[in-house]
Amino acid sequence: MEEPSAPAVANDTIFIGGSEVVAIDTDGEEMWRNPDSGRTPAVANDTVYVTFSPGVRALSASDGSEQWEYVATVNDRPAEYAFPSAPAIVDKTIYFGLTDYAREDATAMYALSATTGTEQWMTLFERDIVVGAPAVADGVLYSHVAGFADFLSERGTVEAGRAIALDADDGTLRWEVDDAEDTEFSDPIVTNGLVLVEKHSILADESVILALEEADS
Repeated sequence: MEEPSAPAVANDTIFIGGSEVVAIDTDGEEMWRNPDSGRTPAVANDTVYVTFSPGVRALSASDGSEQWEYVATVNDRPAEYAFPSAPAIVDKTIYFGLTDYAREDATAMYALSATTGTEQWMTLFERDIVVGAPAVADGVLYSHVAGFADFLSERGTVEAGRAIALDADDGTLRWEVDDAEDTEFSDPIVTNGLVLVEKHSILADESVILALEEADS
């Protein structure tokens, strides 16, 4: 059985994802159970959004019924062995990254209508194999991606990561931070006009926290 994911809490209800999605009240009483798998629940607009391989489902927060389902596609092919990131929901848009380990051309960031599940844009990262969870503030989406470096170390193949900022309206790249070929970045946190990320050197096994200025909206 799939391990439960971190819960989401809204309106005195706890939503837990895993091999199925369950809602319980603050007294521990089950309110509803949806038998389909879903992870990393996020709640907005009286809807529970959960990720699954390979996409996102929207469930009614009141009874767990499915509102819509989106299956990610790249170049007109459905994602296969795919792992979506935790979603971010801003206003009426849901954002998430997706890594497809079955293909080398299917790492992407997506924006969907939170109401209908219609794709608004998709940004493909053709040279990367991992994309992180997004954080969105003031019309800009922040995340990180990683591919393979152009060299082999004593520890084998090394990731080359980049912190990125995309336009939240259309997915175009605003900026990226790419300091070294052996660097990987954490999911970002946006606070007080700064984007905070952990930058980790894989070869040196050292980490620092970077404070980057937000992109202009």
